Amino acid sequence: MQDRRQSIGFLAIVLLVLGSFLPLVSLPIVGTLNYWSSLGSGGNGGMADGVFILGAAIFAAILLLTKKYQALILPAFGAAIVTTIDLAHVINVVDDTKARLADTLKGNPFAGLALGLANSIQIQWGWVVLYLGAILLAYVAIKSMGTAANSASQGPADDEADVVEAASKHSEPKDGEWWEPSEEEPKEKQADS
Repeated sequence: MQDRRQSIGFLAIVLLVLGSFLPLVSLPIVGTLNYWSSLGSGGNGGMADGVFILGAAIFAAILLLTKKYQALILPAFGAAIVTTIDLAHVINVVDDTKARLADTLKGNPFAGLALGLANSIQIQWGWVVLYLGAILLAYVAIKSMGTAANSASQGPADDEADVVEAASKHSEPKDGEWWEPSEEEPKEKQADS
């Protein structure tokens, strides 16, 4: 199970890193934008958000290597929150731009051209990759929480089963039977008899 958790976790990290470089928005004439080409809600453009996503991926890699799977929920939620804020910001800016253009260009013969360009702004597929990376990290963390809870609840039961099994192997002799100590029994018990 640990290999599977690490495999899924490292896949999630690759998706987060890759997603920060993938196209997030396409603009007419300009082309596509990603976190490293000044897209985002931060004052420094998207560069700060790209650095945050990269930092979350590095933090997640450290947690995976140290097998602290439950703590993966932190970089998962961090990446998901930043991605959601940025996506909401982009959608808001696009909608505001379209509305402003429609108001500003009323009566202008080139209004149709400008609105056509504004309407060609598209959200790209990089967002899906970023969300998938965050979701997979959260999946590993949540599955590990369930595994830890199950093993904690089954731990004492396993110990009891071991004790019962050991006791059944070494039963006391009945009245009149000769008892031979086995090699597995402690020397103290052998000395007592």
